[in-house]
Amino acid sequence: MKVIEDAAIDSEYVEVLLGRGSGEAGSLDCFQLIEAGFKLTDVIQVLMSLGLLKNHHVMKQIIGMTLPTLQRKATDPSKTLDSTHSERLFRFAALTTRAEEVFGDKPSALDWIVKPALGLEGYSPLDLLANSVGYNIVLTFLGRIEYGVYH
Repeated sequence: MKVIEDAAIDSEYVEVLLGRGSGEAGSLDCFQLIEAGFKLTDVIQVLMSLGLLKNHHVMKQIIGMTLPTLQRKATDPSKTLDSTHSERLFRFAALTTRAEEVFGDKPSALDWIVKPALGLEGYSPLDLLANSVGYNIVLTFLGRIEYGVYH
Protein backbone atom coordinates (compact mmCIF):
# COMPACT_ATOMS: atom_id res chain seq x y z
CA MET A 1 0.00 0.00 0.00
CA LYS A 2 1.39 3.40 -0.94
CA VAL A 3 1.58 5.97 1.82
CA ILE A 4 2.19 8.85 -0.58
CA GLU A 5 -0.67 9.77 -2.88
CA ASP A 6 -0.23 8.59 -6.46
CA ALA A 7 -0.71 12.18 -7.64
CA ALA A 8 2.36 13.21 -5.66
CA ILE A 9 4.57 10.50 -7.14
CA ASP A 10 3.15 10.99 -10.65
CA SER A 11 4.10 14.65 -10.64
CA GLU A 12 6.49 15.67 -13.44
CA TYR A 13 8.39 17.73 -10.85
CA VAL A 14 8.70 14.84 -8.41
CA GLU A 15 9.82 12.58 -11.24
CA VAL A 16 12.82 14.85 -11.82
CA LEU A 17 13.68 14.85 -8.11
CA LEU A 18 13.46 11.07 -7.88
CA GLY A 19 15.73 10.74 -10.90
CA ARG A 20 13.67 8.16 -12.73
CA GLY A 21 10.24 7.40 -14.13
CA SER A 22 7.57 7.96 -11.51
CA GLY A 23 6.05 4.56 -12.21
CA GLU A 24 9.13 3.00 -10.63
CA ALA A 25 9.01 5.01 -7.39
CA GLY A 26 7.34 3.75 -4.27
CA SER A 27 6.87 5.37 -0.89
CA LEU A 28 10.07 3.92 0.55
CA ASP A 29 12.03 5.10 -2.49
CA CYS A 30 10.71 8.62 -1.89
CA PHE A 31 11.56 8.44 1.80
CA GLN A 32 15.13 7.26 1.12
CA LEU A 33 15.77 9.89 -1.54
CA ILE A 34 14.40 12.68 0.66
CA GLU A 35 16.54 11.51 3.57
CA ALA A 36 19.64 11.42 1.35
CA GLY A 37 18.75 14.84 -0.07
CA PHE A 38 17.93 15.74 -3.64
CA LYS A 39 20.79 16.50 -6.03
CA LEU A 40 21.18 20.25 -6.40
CA THR A 41 21.21 19.99 -10.20
CA ASP A 42 17.77 18.31 -10.02
CA VAL A 43 16.58 20.99 -7.58
CA ILE A 44 17.57 23.70 -10.08
CA GLN A 45 15.78 21.85 -12.89
CA VAL A 46 12.55 21.60 -10.87
CA LEU A 47 12.69 25.22 -9.72
CA MET A 48 13.30 26.27 -13.32
CA SER A 49 10.33 24.24 -14.61
CA LEU A 50 8.17 25.80 -11.90
CA GLY A 51 9.37 29.26 -12.91
CA LEU A 52 10.68 30.00 -9.42
CA LEU A 53 14.33 30.80 -10.07
CA LYS A 54 13.59 34.54 -10.07
CA ASN A 55 11.37 34.45 -7.00
CA HIS A 56 14.03 34.63 -4.28
CA HIS A 57 11.54 34.79 -1.39
CA VAL A 58 9.75 31.60 -2.41
CA MET A 59 13.02 29.82 -3.22
CA LYS A 60 14.49 30.71 0.16
CA GLN A 61 11.33 29.54 1.91
CA ILE A 62 11.34 26.20 0.08
CA ILE A 63 15.03 25.29 -0.14
CA GLY A 64 16.60 27.59 2.43
CA MET A 65 18.99 29.36 0.07
CA THR A 66 19.08 31.95 -2.67
CA LEU A 67 19.76 31.28 -6.34
CA PRO A 68 23.43 32.41 -6.25
CA THR A 69 24.11 30.11 -3.29
CA LEU A 70 22.29 27.23 -4.98
CA GLN A 71 24.19 27.73 -8.23
CA ARG A 72 27.53 27.92 -6.42
CA LYS A 73 26.87 24.74 -4.45
CA ALA A 74 25.53 22.92 -7.52
CA THR A 75 28.97 23.10 -9.19
CA ASP A 76 29.93 20.19 -6.92
CA PRO A 77 27.97 17.15 -8.23
CA SER A 78 28.12 15.47 -4.82
CA LYS A 79 26.21 18.29 -3.08
CA THR A 80 22.62 17.66 -2.10
CA LEU A 81 19.84 19.59 -0.45
CA ASP A 82 19.45 18.71 3.24
CA SER A 83 16.62 16.33 4.11
CA THR A 84 14.42 19.03 5.70
CA HIS A 85 14.46 21.19 2.58
CA SER A 86 14.26 18.14 0.29
CA GLU A 87 11.04 17.17 2.05
CA ARG A 88 9.72 20.72 1.75
CA LEU A 89 10.53 20.76 -1.99
CA PHE A 90 8.85 17.37 -2.41
CA ARG A 91 5.72 18.71 -0.68
CA PHE A 92 5.82 21.87 -2.78
CA ALA A 93 6.11 19.85 -6.01
CA ALA A 94 3.27 17.53 -5.00
CA LEU A 95 1.07 20.45 -3.89
CA THR A 96 1.76 22.34 -7.12
CA THR A 97 0.68 19.31 -9.15
CA ARG A 98 -2.54 19.00 -7.13
CA ALA A 99 -3.23 22.75 -7.31
CA GLU A 100 -2.72 22.66 -11.09
CA GLU A 101 -5.44 20.00 -11.27
CA VAL A 102 -7.82 22.13 -9.20
CA PHE A 103 -7.08 25.55 -10.75
CA GLY A 104 -6.42 24.36 -14.30
CA ASP A 105 -2.92 25.72 -14.92
CA LYS A 106 0.49 26.30 -13.36
CA PRO A 107 0.34 30.12 -13.07
CA SER A 108 -2.98 30.00 -11.19
CA ALA A 109 -1.72 27.21 -8.95
CA LEU A 110 1.51 29.03 -8.08
CA ASP A 111 -0.35 32.27 -7.48
CA TRP A 112 -2.68 30.49 -5.04
CA ILE A 113 0.19 28.78 -3.21
CA VAL A 114 1.98 32.02 -2.34
CA LYS A 115 -1.02 34.19 -1.39
CA PRO A 116 -2.47 34.34 2.14
CA ALA A 117 -5.86 32.63 2.38
CA LEU A 118 -8.76 33.43 4.69
CA GLY A 119 -9.50 29.72 5.01
CA LEU A 120 -5.96 29.24 6.33
CA GLU A 121 -6.30 32.06 8.88
CA GLY A 122 -4.19 34.40 6.77
CA TYR A 123 -1.34 31.97 6.11
CA SER A 124 -0.38 31.15 2.56
CA PRO A 125 -0.29 27.47 1.58
CA LEU A 126 3.48 27.91 1.18
CA ASP A 127 3.77 29.00 4.82
CA LEU A 128 2.21 25.73 5.97
CA LEU A 129 4.54 23.43 4.03
CA ALA A 130 7.09 23.52 6.84
CA ASN A 131 5.72 20.29 8.34
CA SER A 132 3.39 17.41 7.56
CA VAL A 133 0.52 18.78 9.68
CA GLY A 134 0.52 22.02 7.71
CA TYR A 135 0.79 20.14 4.42
CA ASN A 136 -2.28 18.06 5.30
CA ILE A 137 -4.18 21.21 6.28
CA VAL A 138 -3.38 22.71 2.87
CA LEU A 139 -4.43 19.54 1.01
CA THR A 140 -7.73 19.48 2.90
CA PHE A 141 -8.28 23.17 2.15
CA LEU A 142 -7.51 22.57 -1.54
CA GLY A 143 -10.03 19.72 -1.58
CA ARG A 144 -12.65 22.07 -0.14
CA ILE A 145 -11.90 24.62 -2.85
CA GLU A 146 -12.26 21.90 -5.47
CA TYR A 147 -15.71 21.00 -4.18
CA GLY A 148 -16.84 24.60 -3.72
CA VAL A 149 -16.73 24.84 0.07
CA TYR A 150 -14.15 27.69 -0.02
CA HIS A 151 -13.28 30.21 -2.70
